[in-house]
Amino acid sequence: LTGPIPESFGSSKKPIVLELDNNLLTGSVPQSMGRANMWVLNLSGNKLTGAASVLFGTNKTQTTIRSLRKNYFTFAFSNVELPPGLTGLDIGTTRYTCLSPNSWASCPCGLLM
Repeated sequence: LTGPIPESFGSSKKPIVLELDNNLLTGSVPQSMGRANMWVLNLSGNKLTGAASVLFGTNKTQTTIRSLRKNYFTFAFSNVELPPGLTGLDIGTTRYTCLSPNSWASCPCGLLM
């Protein structure tokens, strides 16, 4: 896959597994993906940019793992609230700032950097 992530990828009403790793995806994450109910999300190994904070929030239900590794995201983790059902997060080799938000103090998930 090449180019931007289509807005329609986040329009499903049902929980989805979205594995888009190791493609040539570019641009920012569509706002619609922030409203989607993701069980698994893997965006690693692309050329995505901008803030990925749209993917996080305490209103999310169950997310098994999110991998944002090997992209060009730049966003402040101090503004991110992790979903209560998050069990893993891989942000290695992603540019980020301020990795000490209060909501992460009680995070049960495994954080890989």
